[in-house]
Amino acid sequence: MDWIDRTSLAAIGILTVILAGMLVRHHIYASLVPATDPSQKLEAFYERQRQLDENIFKKPLSLEKKGQYTRAVALFKRIIKAHPDRASGYKYLADLYLKTGDLSKSIHYFRMAVEKNPDYVDKKTPLYIGSGLKTLVSEGREKLSREKALKPDDPVVRQALRDIYYLQSRLAGGCE
Repeated sequence: MDWIDRTSLAAIGILTVILAGMLVRHHIYASLVPATDPSQKLEAFYERQRQLDENIFKKPLSLEKKGQYTRAVALFKRIIKAHPDRASGYKYLADLYLKTGDLSKSIHYFRMAVEKNPDYVDKKTPLYIGSGLKTLVSEGREKLSREKALKPDDPVVRQALRDIYYLQSRLAGGCE
């Protein structure tokens, strides 16, 4: 047996001992932690996320309730820049733009929210907003199609239509 064989056997032995240790540790941990229903874990996860979002976006949401939309938009954008992984920020901003009548920006931010968190179009989750999005997509498609006929080279209208088609495909269950 040369040195390569001895080294290979030693490595296999070490990996076997490590794997056995990991299995024993997992078994001990699993016996200490009571089994819970996976749906309860999921509900708890969504609740923690909701509470975290409420804390992060408390100030701009209160500005929105007071009707101070311009300040709320600016603050939402600042917070989104600091927390780009929080899909709810994009959704809140989309709702605010929809409230102020800016359809193109609203659709764009809804798209970003769905890209960041596909649960927004999954009927099985508490985050599902698909029914409201369906209405927005159909109304927006009509309005933006008319605008495109009037201004065929407008990049804002073209981008909004691309965003609508993306949302429409996600609502239909399609992939990106």
